[in-house]
Amino acid sequence: MRPKTPDDVPGKFKKLLEAPEVFAVDTPVYPGRDGSPTFPLAFTHSGAGEDRPVLVIIPGGPGFASIVPYATIRPKAVTAGFEVVMVEHRGVGLSRKDAAGEDLPVGAMRVEYVARDLRTVLDHLGIDRAWIHGTSYGGYLSQIFGAMFPGKVAGMFLDCTWHAAAGEEQTREYNRDLFLRGVRPEGFPEGLSPRTEPAAAKVREVLEKGVAPEHEVVAVVPPAYELLGPEVLDLVLGVLLAGRRREWNWFAGFVERELDGITRYVMEAEPSVAIHYRQLYDLSPDGKPFDTALTWSARSHRYPSFEGEPYNLSGELAKFDWPAVLLSGERDTRTPPFRLEQISRLLPHSTHVTFPNVGHDLLRFRAREALPLEAAAVRGGVEEAARAAGNVVTDGRRHPLTLAGRTFGGYLAARETVARPAARWVAASLAAATALGLLARYRRRSRRPGG
Repeated sequence: MRPKTPDDVPGKFKKLLEAPEVFAVDTPVYPGRDGSPTFPLAFTHSGAGEDRPVLVIIPGGPGFASIVPYATIRPKAVTAGFEVVMVEHRGVGLSRKDAAGEDLPVGAMRVEYVARDLRTVLDHLGIDRAWIHGTSYGGYLSQIFGAMFPGKVAGMFLDCTWHAAAGEEQTREYNRDLFLRGVRPEGFPEGLSPRTEPAAAKVREVLEKGVAPEHEVVAVVPPAYELLGPEVLDLVLGVLLAGRRREWNWFAGFVERELDGITRYVMEAEPSVAIHYRQLYDLSPDGKPFDTALTWSARSHRYPSFEGEPYNLSGELAKFDWPAVLLSGERDTRTPPFRLEQISRLLPHSTHVTFPNVGHDLLRFRAREALPLEAAAVRGGVEEAARAAGNVVTDGRRHPLTLAGRTFGGYLAARETVARPAARWVAASLAAATALGLLARYRRRSRRPGG
């Protein structure tokens, strides 16, 4: 069936949500429970009609949508040779409301239920086995799906993800090494340098002087590093220390909107992020400087307490008998490359590829490199994928995001230069000379006959 488009859909999203590739299937709110109410589970189906391998793309979140944010990614995956299926996470976008038009309850937000939603869509489409690409939370969900329904999996692409909540403690220390101590963290990719020592010195100064509150610093610094790189992060912090907060405030607002998930049909925290607190994340602040746990603890009062992970994936991964390609970003601070390496060591048939000069979510930010690598894995397994990685994975220097970071860095450097007293005096003198020259020219013209 076709999902009903709600009346509150912004005009810019309406066409995407009503696209011919968007469908829905009636699904239990509480899978396996007798008499459960139902909701229309939205999904997309692209590239069907040819003999193609099926690729199920699972976004992160748990509150990240599928239909709108991946509208430009799905055609690229089809061009790469895949039949593409995406399921809008329960509690998000077109999968947000039940058959009566009410938001799905927090009690229905469990990762096992989301895995069953994936199975429901595949069965509805008559798909026996599929390749699974999961990003971040979607990668964790992919592993849960594999543990629950191993017969449905042909292979996996695990993109910037994790397998156990216990790794969050190591990730916190990894971030402290990068942004507080300014040293190379254990597990940072070999042959690459974090280059965060200058930025870390400024982070320490910001915290010591109280220029910005710690919860804001730990929320802004890692994503700024991921998106823009260490040199631009250093400039952002320098501008902040100089007392100019415009760029810092923009980043802080951007991160706040992402965390609180207030963009309908793109990122919706309520009610789906309950999964994060209930089953995925168990790290409390430890009272030490640059504590990334502050970001989540500040919101934890809104959601259920941690109950435990649904599966011991450390034990389950050894049973996965399909090929698995693990993708990590050099600058990923949420799921650093060492966490993908931990997974790779537990899988019997895997290869791990790290992409330089990029952070989290490789399918969205480096799709032109990730998709050919995945097509190679379908053709020839992990060995073929590893060979393809040597040909298709670049250093990212010409990527639009890298170029945007350089442009922004140039802007910050120019602002810093102009802000210096000597530069202001020179700029004022040039402006005055230009103004006087224009005035003199105007006067000469006005004295001409007919001027």
